[in-house]
Amino acid sequence: MAIVTLKDALQKAEEGQYGIGMFNVINIETINSVLNAAEESASPVIMSYPEVDWRYVDADLVTKNMVEKARSARVPVVLHYDHGHNLDFMQKLLDLGWTSLMIDESKRPLEENIAITSKVVEMAKKYGASVEAELGHVPFDEGGHGNDLQADIESLYTKVDEAVYFVQKTGVDALAVSIGTVHGEFKSTPKLNLGRLQELQASLPIPMVLHGGSGLSDQDFRNCIARGIRKINVFTEIMLTPATVIKTRLAKEPGWKMSYTELMDICLLSMKDAIKRNMDVFMSSGKAW
Repeated sequence: MAIVTLKDALQKAEEGQYGIGMFNVINIETINSVLNAAEESASPVIMSYPEVDWRYVDADLVTKNMVEKARSARVPVVLHYDHGHNLDFMQKLLDLGWTSLMIDESKRPLEENIAITSKVVEMAKKYGASVEAELGHVPFDEGGHGNDLQADIESLYTKVDEAVYFVQKTGVDALAVSIGTVHGEFKSTPKLNLGRLQELQASLPIPMVLHGGSGLSDQDFRNCIARGIRKINVFTEIMLTPATVIKTRLAKEPGWKMSYTELMDICLLSMKDAIKRNMDVFMSSGKAW
């Protein structure tokens, strides 16, 4: 199967009423875990390179490997750039064959967000690539840790009238909305504003995206999908899963001595299984075309 655009993948998800998981990758091992999970689940997948994790990786090596692996995958793969701010790097990714960019200027005033997002849309159009933006703000930095505070989150919810205006002015293909989730590990149960999500679904002509899914139940995800969420970002859970598996093993076998290769096997298998479980929850398993 070929690399596909975000717009085309989310249109399929809209027709089938399911969500597609976006999984961040930071090295060759995580690339393999994501694609192996997608192929075993026969699921479309959004494989993403997150700007926030530049400090951990050789960007040239990882991005080129993502393209090579995606081209040979047996399922539809969207190559996505997550929470981007660097337009020069976005241009480089488009030249490499990227099919989806997220420009995140949600912390800026509305008109500034519109102006910068519109520039990225113009860049992407020349390559036939898709653009996701964020309006309202999903708090805490991507890859960080949430906390127990919920009170201030309501002020960051996406406003329906602003969302309609934003989409009309920018021409984006997908919109990340703020309805009560946070990036990172939420230490209490998030309170989703499903009413606001339903209002957004009724008002917007494009698919919506859910960021910050940590702490949500399977039913929470299904409720969001039923109200127009078509792309669901997953990162924290996948990154924490290997450590959980290893801690459990050590608790059962305190004297366990693991080699590096055994450690890698555990990490890859546990991440792959976690990704497959998410694909089942999002109802994308078996939906590859």
